[in-house]
Amino acid sequence: MGRAGKVPFFLTETGRQVVFYGATTAAIGIFVGHYFPHSVCISYYREFVQSYKNGEEKKLSEKLEQRYKRALNLLDLSEFEKKFAKPFMVYGFDVFNAGSFKTRYGAYVGIPSNFEYDSAAEIDRVDIKIRNQPIDWSSEAGKVLEDALVLSEDEQVFGIARELLMMKTHKTLIQSIIPTVSWMFTYSMASQLNERCNFYARPRSLRLILYTICGLFGFGIYSFSTDMTEIYYETDVDKQMARLGPDVIDAGARFYDKVLKKNVAIRKLTGEDYYTAKGNVNYMIRQKAAPLTLRKEFFETGYKDFVGTEETNNTAGNILAAALYYPTLVHLLHGTVGLDTVTSLALNRPGDLAVCSSVRMKMQWTSVWGFVRRNLLTTLTILGVIVGIALGLGLRAVPAEGDSWSQRDVSYINYVGDLFLRTLKALILPLIVSSLIAAVGSLDLSLSKKIGGRAVLYYLATTVLAVILGIVLVVTIKPGSNRDGDEVEPDPSQQRNITTVDTLLDLVRNMFPPNLVQACTQQYQTVLKPPAADPDESDIYRWTITGAYADGMNILGLVVASIVFGVALGATKRENALVLQFFQQLSHIVMKVTGWVIWLSPVGVTFLIAAKILEIEDLGDVFGKLGLYFAVVAGGILFHGFVVLSLLYFLFTRDNPLRFIANMGQALATAFGTSSSSATLPVTMQCLEEKNGIDPRVSRFVLPIGATINMDGTALYEAVAAIFIAQLRGLSLSFGNVLAISITATAASIGAAGIPQAGLVTLVMVLDTVGLPAEDVSLIIAVDWLLDRFRTLVNVLGDSFGAAIVYHYSKAELQSAKNVEGGLVANTQLAPEPDTELAFHADTILANGDDRIIDKNSRL
Repeated sequence: MGRAGKVPFFLTETGRQVVFYGATTAAIGIFVGHYFPHSVCISYYREFVQSYKNGEEKKLSEKLEQRYKRALNLLDLSEFEKKFAKPFMVYGFDVFNAGSFKTRYGAYVGIPSNFEYDSAAEIDRVDIKIRNQPIDWSSEAGKVLEDALVLSEDEQVFGIARELLMMKTHKTLIQSIIPTVSWMFTYSMASQLNERCNFYARPRSLRLILYTICGLFGFGIYSFSTDMTEIYYETDVDKQMARLGPDVIDAGARFYDKVLKKNVAIRKLTGEDYYTAKGNVNYMIRQKAAPLTLRKEFFETGYKDFVGTEETNNTAGNILAAALYYPTLVHLLHGTVGLDTVTSLALNRPGDLAVCSSVRMKMQWTSVWGFVRRNLLTTLTILGVIVGIALGLGLRAVPAEGDSWSQRDVSYINYVGDLFLRTLKALILPLIVSSLIAAVGSLDLSLSKKIGGRAVLYYLATTVLAVILGIVLVVTIKPGSNRDGDEVEPDPSQQRNITTVDTLLDLVRNMFPPNLVQACTQQYQTVLKPPAADPDESDIYRWTITGAYADGMNILGLVVASIVFGVALGATKRENALVLQFFQQLSHIVMKVTGWVIWLSPVGVTFLIAAKILEIEDLGDVFGKLGLYFAVVAGGILFHGFVVLSLLYFLFTRDNPLRFIANMGQALATAFGTSSSSATLPVTMQCLEEKNGIDPRVSRFVLPIGATINMDGTALYEAVAAIFIAQLRGLSLSFGNVLAISITATAASIGAAGIPQAGLVTLVMVLDTVGLPAEDVSLIIAVDWLLDRFRTLVNVLGDSFGAAIVYHYSKAELQSAKNVEGGLVANTQLAPEPDTELAFHADTILANGDDRIIDKNSRL
């Protein structure tokens, strides 16, 4: 406390200037470090990667110079560009490029030494070493490496031409700017936090956490932007190479195949995991370049794509040239634009332009109509959300000034939406039970453990990230610090007598329901009552503990029971194949019914949202008092869902998260309209399986678990709400209080049921953590109906991302299990195990003295 009056150095004007100039110097240094090796210092960079022998630079042979010239002639380069780039011998086995045609400092193409080899006999086996260790050329990996080092002339020309095309791009400049911008953005964000929140007066541990988050965020922006830029340009270069013709496409496929074989061989020889088992470079959580396996796959199918997409969109002259110079295209074009079209192009040159224009028009209209058909329901549902908001706001103006819609009138508006919501909820029970049992039962026990473990790990990790993000936002922005707690009067009727311990214990109790039939309609709740001897007892922990069953499906208990039943069914799969088939068919039937029901979602969502808007007495007053709080929660939830989770999805799967989110549009719109992740579950499954190609064994196993325990939006909301109320009441929170809130919010979100506004119930236990009364929940209830929709949307998106990530890491195991299962089903159908009860038909008895022989196992 003795230093309370001392101003920290970095808060003074001199300290701020020191930090600013230091950050600026670092930014300039980062740019120079990335850009100068490809511009001003390019000659030194070339000398650094140059291949040497006996202290002297290796010179290009006449053979390689001719192949380099052939690569130049293959591309559409100007005479200046052909003279601008210079080849040299580079160290290692990979083609290299430095510089760019976009600068005046020159460009270099590095050609590896193994391009000198035209046969395995020419390989210099003595001088080639890996990690300064000699290679065992007689081993299997050594023989693979020997074969991979020898490239044909076409393959070498392809590799050189690829690097020349890369130097025609702006990649060098962009990848020099990205780290500089990322650094300055991180510095600016941290500087704003220091200035607005006086971080130097905060505990050091809190500063460390927040600065670490800023740094990780900046590094994430840098990594994502750099990797995406590299992948974009590499993909674009491959497409340009594919346009050069089928010979180049074939050479590209063979070139990448040799590179992959070389990497696999090096991995086996060294025993290190610098390369993956398939030959891609192992970048851990990042993807600094396009995977070589995908680049090879592109060229293996590139010829067909080149004909099917590029040629139908090019000019008539290009199609004609392809048909004339590549006769085999005629056969492929027959399936794309018709044999008559190709014949017209080849024999009737004056009609080329008209025919090609009609082909393009037909392809464009077909593509547009196909897009509309695939996304019609999603578009209608999103339109239903917009129409619902507009309808609600419009209907609010219908009553005379001072009047409002009565509860009965609102119920009429809500009637159609209520029917839709009831129909969806009716599907929850059969869907969860059948899908979980079918999914778990079709997997062996070890695979079920792996998939379940991966799902739970992902859900817990993302929930913790959501809580941290929410705490950072509410502590930084302080939406409740400038408000008076008396602006919103608490409603004592909202209070429920419950403790944090009882809530957590109820969560575990409901996992083990005593009656599964009862669990379909009710769940257990602890009820605390004042003791009869002392009704005025204020200590709630001294109250009498009783229990009661409240209305509402015990989804957690049904999920646990279904998983256990599925595991048992999987362990006895051979004996109970018919039972497994029953649940699989039942799951298919429920999904079929779901497909019919979701066509009601555009209309249902419209009336649900319109009715909810009509229920609010004064929109302006509500958002005037809680507008900043609403912005913090909604902004944090959307940022977590569409940025943090999207980034995690990209890092783990290397797939485009925007395309994934677009395919989930129907489920997200339904989640926003119904405000229930459980009610949205059937739609989520359908979007994942049909549009994103997720294996049903994963989606129907992981999604019910996610709909029960994965509540990222709820966790963030509860952390923000608790600290907001504390700020509103003027309560100063220590770091320990914030940590307790984060832990309790995580646990509370797991216990929140997938039903509308369940987060309000579990928020009570978070408030109890910091000593706030339960009735303070009513301070934020005015906007909870809308925030609940954002929470549900992100909860559903998080469940979907989780299923996709788990599926990505379980593909190989699922394929192996599918092969084994296929053999098992075949064996079960062809040679079923005999029923021991029906096996011994020789045992007979005499019935009532009758001479007829009665088979006692005949079921008669």
